[in-house]
Amino acid sequence: MATGFLRLDISGYGGLNLTPDGRSLLEDGGEFRFRRDAVRPKSAGSRKGAAPAKADLGEADEGLFAALKEMRLDLAKERGVPAYVIFSDRSLVDMAATKPVDDIEFAEVFGVGEAKLRDFCQPFLAVIAEFRE
Repeated sequence: MATGFLRLDISGYGGLNLTPDGRSLLEDGGEFRFRRDAVRPKSAGSRKGAAPAKADLGEADEGLFAALKEMRLDLAKERGVPAYVIFSDRSLVDMAATKPVDDIEFAEVFGVGEAKLRDFCQPFLAVIAEFRE
């Protein structure tokens, strides 16, 4: 599309059509130059700051994870939203693995932004503190 060989057919539900230049390219075998993207494959563990998987939790952390899920469900019911809107399982796994003790450490948990820090920091830190004792 950027080179003018194809055009978006809005009346045809967003399909693509050949332009006269595109048809000429196909029929006459003209030249088409492009640059290949240099994309390196990502390995599974290469992401910086990636949260651990649930399988990485120890037996002791499984209880904390279950308690965090229960807190998430209670908050979700209270707000009338699905549980994943509060936090994803990945965020809860990260909380169970890192066990933050204050709002600064809680802000480092996967999936915690400004709004979730403000709204959910204290209840989740309280659950984590119970398991520390």
